[in-house]
Amino acid sequence: MTSTIATTMVRGGAPVRRRRSARVWLTILTLLALVVPTTAASASTTDTADVNVYFTAAGSECDVVNPYTRTVGKPAVLAGALQQLLAGPTAEERPSTATMFSAETAGMLRAVSIRDGVAHIDFADLRQVMPNASTACGSASLLSQLGATAEQFPTVHRVRYSINGSEAAFYNWLQYSVPGQSGVTGTRGSLTNTATIQRTSGAAATLRRVRVGRHDGFDRVVFEFDGGHPAYTIGYSGVATTGGGGVPIPAGGTTALQIDMQASTIDMTAAEYPRTFSPDGPLTPRYPTLRQLHYGGEYEALSTFGAGLRARTGFRVLELSNPTRLAVDVAHGATVRRLRRGDRGADVRDWQEQLNMVQTGTFAVSTKPLVSPLSADGAFGAGTYRATRVFQRAEGVAVSGAVDGQTRSAMRKALRRTTTIRP
Repeated sequence: MTSTIATTMVRGGAPVRRRRSARVWLTILTLLALVVPTTAASASTTDTADVNVYFTAAGSECDVVNPYTRTVGKPAVLAGALQQLLAGPTAEERPSTATMFSAETAGMLRAVSIRDGVAHIDFADLRQVMPNASTACGSASLLSQLGATAEQFPTVHRVRYSINGSEAAFYNWLQYSVPGQSGVTGTRGSLTNTATIQRTSGAAATLRRVRVGRHDGFDRVVFEFDGGHPAYTIGYSGVATTGGGGVPIPAGGTTALQIDMQASTIDMTAAEYPRTFSPDGPLTPRYPTLRQLHYGGEYEALSTFGAGLRARTGFRVLELSNPTRLAVDVAHGATVRRLRRGDRGADVRDWQEQLNMVQTGTFAVSTKPLVSPLSADGAFGAGTYRATRVFQRAEGVAVSGAVDGQTRSAMRKALRRTTTIRP
């Protein structure tokens, strides 16, 4: 039957089905012709980025640079910016610059890599085409242009240079010593340790930079200083607090690492005593273990941070040199328990401390506070059970007396509200 219909229903000698099919394909091809150019244009804009290259300013000091905009391909934006720098200024830009980069240096970038915030940049033999770079002014100009172009990217905190793989060739050409190699000068704790780690004495230190990173098996927070390694105390707490006033530092997660360092955030050697570290807000990487890092401020040269973690896990502290840094590593694999009556452990103690913070004392934000604080003994007994139910009822979540995901989310919100209270 089907075969008969297909051969008898014709119009002008051609089967109707074939004509309909041809019209459908023609429509599809027309739409594709319209869509593809739009898609290609969209892709071309998302696959590029605007960056700056920095050339020495004409008529200024040797290390004064000005930015010029370039468009480079993603994701290798650092390499793209350096390639544009090496190609030199345009004809319109050249009168305002005093750079040695030109068509002769174009294409002389050999390799770029970034490791732990340090960009390693390798060139072909620039010495052959930039002989004047070895003068005092020439070297200052060269390093200022390279440094400003590389360090505009947030993942780059320092730069090391080489010629054909040799750092000595680059720095000796500019009559500089090769910068000291970064190294670990001390390790405290391990990725299975959960006890507090302390350095009870240290050198004068000024905090300059803080960054976070994810590595195989652990998440890392790096603090960089001028000076030596400061004294510090780093340990677990249900709620991190500031020095002096004890103001809560809500930092996400279910527990916190309290990080206290005897490090200033003011440059006491410079005029007008400028701040050396003043972040716009918390870092929130939401790594497997590290969820957030929140700066709690400085009090009498004690700088405090709260590192919010998914759950308690092993951590260590590495003391690093060239430049002076502390690296705090927290192991992956942290697990969050659903807490209930009868449970015991450090995670129960963290929960008790959090209940005390939002339900009693100066920073209480609960509409139904406890009469007296809980004993943070790590045992989920009758008192903790009642306090949990009171908290759940006050926050409008299911009243079960058990600490589940919904209850923990309500606690994070309650802890954030404590920042609106000042003693």
